[in-house]
Amino acid sequence: MKVSRHSTLRLPESLRQKLIGFRRRLWTLKMLEAVAAAVIAVLVGFLLTYLLDRLHDTSPILRFAILVSAVIGCLSIPLAIHRWIVRRRRLDQLARLLAQTRPNTGDQLLGVIELADENLNWDHSEQSRSPQLVEAAIEQVATNVADQDLTSAIPNPRHQRRSVMAIGLGLVALLLFLLTTPAARNAWARFASPWIETPRYTFAQVEPLPDSVVVAQDERYSMSVQLADSSRWNPSAATVLLSGQSPRQSPLTDGEYNFSLPGQLSPETLTVNVGDFTGQVRVDPMPRPELSSLVASVKLPDYLGRDESIAREVRGSTVSLLKGSRASLRATASRVLERATVNGAVRPTSQDSFSSDPFTVDEQTVVQLEWQDAFGLSGKEPFELRVEPVEDSAPVVSCENLPRTKVLLD
Repeated sequence: MKVSRHSTLRLPESLRQKLIGFRRRLWTLKMLEAVAAAVIAVLVGFLLTYLLDRLHDTSPILRFAILVSAVIGCLSIPLAIHRWIVRRRRLDQLARLLAQTRPNTGDQLLGVIELADENLNWDHSEQSRSPQLVEAAIEQVATNVADQDLTSAIPNPRHQRRSVMAIGLGLVALLLFLLTTPAARNAWARFASPWIETPRYTFAQVEPLPDSVVVAQDERYSMSVQLADSSRWNPSAATVLLSGQSPRQSPLTDGEYNFSLPGQLSPETLTVNVGDFTGQVRVDPMPRPELSSLVASVKLPDYLGRDESIAREVRGSTVSLLKGSRASLRATASRVLERATVNGAVRPTSQDSFSSDPFTVDEQTVVQLEWQDAFGLSGKEPFELRVEPVEDSAPVVSCENLPRTKVLLD
């Protein structure tokens, strides 16, 4: 006679609840480990971006690599669900897991579960031959396990260490958000979206630097860096660095740093460091624009009866013109001009030339010319032309090839 196991042989309810409690604890701790690992990965990525942004402008490639690492860390959650929940649902799966840390208990549980659990493939003849023996074995295992704390048999529990680490990193991040809200928000935006060109926040903020500046070739030049009004940090000194040269410092004076830098012959990149701010400016040395020609257009006095103007090229710093004449000057430079002045008055420019207003030559006059090209370079010093009036003299008649004497016949 065969005994139906559906009516007589089942796991004792106490043993089943023991295993279910172990499973609940297993799922809780392993999911806690996974969530803590994901939180740690995200917080480490954020804090690393925050720290790197304090040192320099972190490149999008590096920020993208940090984000990918954080996403990989977050994959611990679905992996934990698959490993510890999906693959640890049945009682026999739990018994096999227990066998890793408690071989005797795990093997005993696995044996009785295979005998009693109707959901498993088992040998019916085993119960048919000795149902009392099977039932006694089950009761014996249930008695042995009753006093054991199965929750302590969970393999490699790391929930406490990870939780403490996640809480610690979270407190650091919270402190940064409370004390340095703009910088923390900026670092989070740059960490979460590295493909977006989010400008780096710095505690030391300066007015926008130009992409490039043009300076006079092989001449010392000055450069100023001005702190912005919104700057939360006002460093006492700033540093600039040119490749191949030692760094140069300047103290803070009236909200700006003024540098005197040596002349250059070739283009270089200038690195500006103000606190945690780092900027770069390309320096392009160019020759100064020079006057290539200066022509005086002279209208003679009316009593001479000459209506046309006379063009006279000026080759020095002095020109003599007939007193009472009306004259104007036209200067041509070696480069396209942006601005020009004559005796301090702004004059319109036409490509590389400009002209003065007409003036009357009645006394000695000094005309000062200044010019500036499209790159902001001017002549090394203003050009001064002294106009000397010359008195008109009496007309003189001259005849060419006239003999000194002539002999006549009577």
